Amino acid sequence: MRAWLQHGGDIPLAITTGNQISSRLLSLSGANVLLKIPAKSSQCTTLRAGQIVDALWLGSV
Repeated sequence: MRAWLQHGGDIPLAITTGNQISSRLLSLSGANVLLKIPAKSSQCTTLRAGQIVDALWLGSV
């Protein structure tokens, strides 16, 4: 999932860039991270606010 990081607290906060359909490349230009979202399962159907996920940083730090 495309997102950008907002810093300011103990843990960075990821804000998604909106609609994630493949034809919406503009959302990629505004992203600085790709989030690794867990696959949907019977135990995990939603991602809760504050849940920690892995991220791949895009570009230089």
